[in-house]
Amino acid sequence: MSRINIVKATTKDFALEVVTNLPSGTSHEDGRIVKRLDGDAVKLYVWHASTTSWIPFGNFDEVTSLETRLSTEESSENVAAASLATIDSSLQTRISTEEVARAADVSSEASRAAA
Repeated sequence: MSRINIVKATTKDFALEVVTNLPSGTSHEDGRIVKRLDGDAVKLYVWHASTTSWIPFGNFDEVTSLETRLSTEESSENVAAASLATIDSSLQTRISTEEVARAADVSSEASRAAA
């Protein structure tokens, strides 16, 4: 693990700007972090200079919700994949049965034609 030593830092160096609206313009310092108050909701945003946009940090509730939705989606995909595997197996069995029956019919026709 790397260790970072911070020398001669003040509380201002770690202070978050608190705003009600995201600052406008495009001349912000890359990585600038603001805390936006929107009623009862509090969200953190970081300025991304290369895209000139404010990127929201995911809060715990949003991340938990995303994890739940992804888990549900994965479960649905697993059920669908198992269903497709069952259908594939069934089709393989039916095709095999048809191929055996066809081979038997061809063989019996060949025997009848030779007689």
